[in-house]
Order: sequence, then C-alpha cells, then structure tokens
Amino acid sequence: MAEETTAWKKGDAFWRGYARSWDSGQTYYPEIRAGHIQDVNDDGTYRCIMVGIMPGMERKRTPGGWIAFGLDPDLMHQTPEAALACALTAVEQASETSKGEAA
Repeated sequence: MAEETTAWKKGDAFWRGYARSWDSGQTYYPEIRAGHIQDVNDDGTYRCIMVGIMPGMERKRTPGGWIAFGLDPDLMHQTPEAALACALTAVEQASETSKGEAA
C-alpha cells in the first residue's frame, strides 16, 4: 500500500479491508469495516473494537460490534478508500490461491 505509516494510539479510528467468501472459498468479495483502538498490546499489535456484526455471524447476532485481538497494524488504514484498495488486493490473492488449489 502507498499509504503513509501511522503510529496508532488508543482511541484512534481506522478502517480494515479484507477478502470475504460466502461460498466456502469459491468466490471472494472485498469487505471493509470501521473500528477504533481500545488498547495497544506489548507486542505492537492492537486490541480493537470493530463496528457492525462479526463476519460469519450475520444471522446469529444483532449489530453492535466485537473485539479484534492482536490486529496487525498493516491491516489498518486511515481512510475507507485505502481499506478498499487493500481488500481488492486481498480478493485477487485469495482468488488466485483458490484457483491454484482447484487445479
């Protein structure tokens, strides 16, 4: 990513982008989520509060949020556009991997 590196601190808001599959890894879609940092861990990762419903729990939980433990700072972005770019890259990589496994 061409995004500038950020020294994240407690309370900072961020966006996270990743690949999501609804059909056991046959097709991937980009997904982004908003969150904020609840605490900084000793190893440099973060404990974060993510907004919305936990992926995979859409039919089982009501909206509200969840805690993401040990979130890698490379997956955190200052803007939704940067998170979407990361998610699109993750979709490409996941799609290539799934095609390679199917062959």
